[in-house]
Amino acid sequence: KILWDGYVVYDDGTACPEPPDPCGNPSRNGVNSLLYVGDDDNSPSAGFTHYRSDLDWNISSIPDSARLITANFTVYFNSVDAKNDVMSFYHMEGSNTYYPNNDDGNTAFYNDLSNGTLYLTQQVVFVADPQIAVFDVASSAAFRTEFETRLQNGTDEFSIGVRSNETGTSNALPSTFFSADY
Repeated sequence: KILWDGYVVYDDGTACPEPPDPCGNPSRNGVNSLLYVGDDDNSPSAGFTHYRSDLDWNISSIPDSARLITANFTVYFNSVDAKNDVMSFYHMEGSNTYYPNNDDGNTAFYNDLSNGTLYLTQQVVFVADPQIAVFDVASSAAFRTEFETRLQNGTDEFSIGVRSNETGTSNALPSTFFSADY
């Protein structure tokens, strides 16, 4: 079950949620929220805006001794910008609730979204429906190990950071997607 889904935006040297607060702990968007990933060269402020997203799951219903065989993220994209069409999935040390509601906390949250173990980097390729892409994160031995370790330690939460290539390309727009429990 998804506990939290949202994003942190880095703009003008300050990591802040957007919208609705100009700076503070990221708002709880709830299930089926629109998430942002990538560069935005068309923001009202000078320079680039970078978006990274976070998904936190409650994994308490999975037995602590379970072995992970497969884990696919099936993602419904609202929009994919060709300049932000490579997605990377990262291990996170914390989660939305781990970081304090201040500039330092939001900066640490933003950094945690992509400074852990890289599980998978893959270009968005649509399957079946023209806006659905599948990411096989369990193809990463590190993902399987870290997920199973969390289970064995009795940890009931698992978080993934998502970002794009963040190349700083002119006229870039962030890619957007929805989260949902299935």
